[in-house]
Amino acid sequence: PRLDVTVTENGAARRIDIRAANGNAGRYMRIYVKPSVDLTGLRLMDRPVEGTLAAGAWSQVIFHASNDEDVHLSLQANRPGQLEVRMAEVLRGAPAGAGAIPVPQHVVPYRRSGDRMIVTRKTAGW
Repeated sequence: PRLDVTVTENGAARRIDIRAANGNAGRYMRIYVKPSVDLTGLRLMDRPVEGTLAAGAWSQVIFHASNDEDVHLSLQANRPGQLEVRMAEVLRGAPAGAGAIPVPQHVVPYRRSGDRMIVTRKTAGW
C-alpha cells in the first residue's frame, strides 16, 4: 500500500495532508491517526468533517471498495506537534507473489479467515 504524509505552512498553522492507496487490490483500507496536539479542520476527500482529533487518541477512517484510488485527508495544527499514521490494506487471500500461510489442522476457517492485512506507517512532525 502507499501512504504519504506531508506538512505545509498555512499562515501561523500547519496543514497536514495524508494520501493513501491500496497497492494489492485490497477490498478496503483502514487509516489510523494519533496526533500529539489537537487537530482541527478535518477534510475527507475535500469535504469538511465536524469535530477535532484529540491529542494522544487514535482515530480511525475505513474506506470500502476504494480500489487503487487515492484517499485524501487533510487536517490543521495550530501549534508544534507530530502525527502518527498507520494504514492497513485488507485483502482476500495473500497478495500476488506471496506464499500462503498454512492453517493448522485443528483450525476451522470462519467468515473472513482468509483475509490478510498489509500495514504501513509514517510519522510527521512540524
